[in-house]
Amino acid sequence: MAKRRITRKQMKEMDKFQTRAEKATVWIAERGWKKVVGFIVLIGLLMLALIFVNNMLSTQRTEASGVYGEALNMYIRASQPSATEYIANKEKLQNAISKFQEVIDKYDSTAYAEMAKYYIVLCYFKLGKKERGFEDGEKLFADTSEDIVQNLIGFFLIDKYIKEEKYKEARRLVEELESENNDYLNPNQLLYVSGKIYERQNMIDKATEEYLKIIENEEYAAYRIDARERLRVINPKALEDKMKTFQ
Repeated sequence: MAKRRITRKQMKEMDKFQTRAEKATVWIAERGWKKVVGFIVLIGLLMLALIFVNNMLSTQRTEASGVYGEALNMYIRASQPSATEYIANKEKLQNAISKFQEVIDKYDSTAYAEMAKYYIVLCYFKLGKKERGFEDGEKLFADTSEDIVQNLIGFFLIDKYIKEEKYKEARRLVEELESENNDYLNPNQLLYVSGKIYERQNMIDKATEEYLKIIENEEYAAYRIDARERLRVINPKALEDKMKTFQ
């Protein structure tokens, strides 16, 4: 079998590659080694900095978890339903607020701080400080970077607004939650509270539409039973017609 000959063009390319390699070697040997070493050192320092920051954040999260756990335990103990313990519970709630505030002050960059803000709002409502609760709750809803916290405070405020018969405010929060790109939002839960608002406003047709959407939503099973129960009360004919379509 004849050997494959190397063409003149290939010889030139090989010579060029060899020349470039020799020049690069000379450059590194004479001057470039300092830059190469400097680059390696810089990468090493960046890696050490990342490791340090990660360890620091891990330590911070661990500490925040401990303080948050103490505050949450205080809140749970202060949430006893007994009316005879109201005065004692009031003091416990104030202490819980102080502990949650400690989490916020010391570990503001963690998710625990966002949850602490949520529980402070709950404490204000338990203490009867509704105005402060709504004010801080609305601020948290608008500012929080945690989707789960936004859901918790959003649905909590909607429920409170419904009980206060402030349907315009409740509707506004429903629409804002709907417009948010929130990965943790359950659309059926949003439809259900929307239906409740329409019910309270005696807008039965609109409430029926919301509940029917829940039944039609095949991706989410939650709130289907609740929606059917509400339809049995406000519009049994619509429920009957809808159920026929599944047969």
